[in-house]
Amino acid sequence: MSTSNLKVSARNLIRGRVVGIEEGAITCIIEVEVRDEGLLTAVVPKELIEELKLEKGDVVTVAVRPTSIVVAKSKGTP
Repeated sequence: MSTSNLKVSARNLIRGRVVGIEEGAITCIIEVEVRDEGLLTAVVPKELIEELKLEKGDVVTVAVRPTSIVVAKSKGTP
């Protein structure tokens, strides 16, 4: 799992592929498939989806901290 192009303070970085995006008025629910290990679900601001131009099938890196989850769009395969 290469995250060398990302500069973040979180230490728990997990790569996966977006398999679902449910858009709401203010927030969206995104589902990220992590290899064959499972599914992560996160609620993020709708503007993040628009800013990163996230779409189903995109490879992302999910940063997990004890109090929050951060999502960054990645290039390549999970």
